Amino acid sequence: MSFKRKNPGNQSIRRQLTFYMGLFVVLPLCLALMLLNFYLQKVTTENKINNETGLLSQIRDNTD
Repeated sequence: MSFKRKNPGNQSIRRQLTFYMGLFVVLPLCLALMLLNFYLQKVTTENKINNETGLLSQIRDNTD
């Protein structure tokens, strides 16, 4: 007894859906997260530098 597929086109539709979902949904989300990560690293580094500069100037003003 052989098992025949009822609709052989389902597999290709499923494959196309997976491909396009990955291309138009997952890939842009990953790229957006990477860009957000780089932006947040830049902002936190700048804030850390500005905070340390402010603390150093306060220490220098208090010692005078």
